[in-house]
Amino acid sequence: MNWNENKRKLFRKLIETMLCSDDETCFIVEGANDERSLRKMGVKARIVRVSGPKSLSDKLERIPCKKIVVLVDFDEAGKKVEKLIRIATQGRTKVDFTLRRRLSSLLKREIRDVEGLETLMSQLRVEYPSEFGSTLTPNIIDSH
Repeated sequence: MNWNENKRKLFRKLIETMLCSDDETCFIVEGANDERSLRKMGVKARIVRVSGPKSLSDKLERIPCKKIVVLVDFDEAGKKVEKLIRIATQGRTKVDFTLRRRLSSLLKREIRDVEGLETLMSQLRVEYPSEFGSTLTPNIIDSH
């Protein structure tokens, strides 16, 4: 992987945003593997999966968080899920699609799904240890 300094800084900033999310924030992901990846990276905020037996609308109505961050996959299926979430949350304040869009734009050649973020972080830690070392994501050391 050959990332320039600007790309590494932007990715690090986006990951730090995820890791520093507070109790008022909830991440919406597609499935269990996405949630597992975020947990391995050190995300402590609440995570809600859109897959499962309950309807998307029902799940979104029951989210107790003040800020909802939509982080679904970066592929076509993820775009469809984002659109459904956008419709279901219309009029609701603090639903953030920015993180997904920025990651999708930045990572379009490296990964296409949320579960790949943890693997990518591990690779970056090896290639750029001074920038992506254990101080950013200490849980990655423990999980491998």
